[in-house]
Amino acid sequence: IDQGEFDAARAELRKGRDAARVLREEFSRSEAGFLWDEARIERLQLNYDEACAKFAEAARLDPDNCWISLELGKLWMVRGSLEKAANAFAQAIAAARRSGVITSMGNQGTCLDGFRTAAEVVRSGAIGRQAEHHARVCLVDDLGGAQIEHAREFIF
Repeated sequence: IDQGEFDAARAELRKGRDAARVLREEFSRSEAGFLWDEARIERLQLNYDEACAKFAEAARLDPDNCWISLELGKLWMVRGSLEKAANAFAQAIAAARRSGVITSMGNQGTCLDGFRTAAEVVRSGAIGRQAEHHARVCLVDDLGGAQIEHAREFIF
C-alpha cells in the first residue's frame, strides 16, 4: 500500500477477506452443529424453552441448513404455537430452496395420490392464484389411557 500499488493491494486484501469469510461461515456451521445436538438433548429431557432457544441460535448461525428450522418448527408444534411453527417452516422452505434440498414432510396420508393431485392443481394455477393456504393439524395426547384430540387450523 505504501508503495502506491493500490490495485495489487486491493486484490490481496480481497483474497484475505474472502478467506476470512469462508472460515467464519465454516465456524458458524460448526457451532450450529453443536447447538443442534445440545437442542436435541434439551428436547429429549423436555426442556422445550432451552431446546427452542438453541435451535433458533443454530438456525441463525447456519441459515441455509433447512433441517434446523424444520426441527424448530416441529418443536413449536409440540408446544402449541402454530404461528411460530409456520414461521420456522417458512424459514426451512427458504433454506431448502437456497441450498437445493428437495424433500417432503408429513405422514403416510400426505403421500396418497389425492393429496398429491390437489397440491399439483393448486401449484399449477389451474384454480387461479391462491393468496392463502389453510392447514389443519390434529394432535392426539395420550393422557393415562384417555386420548384427547386437539385440532388447530392456521393460515400461511
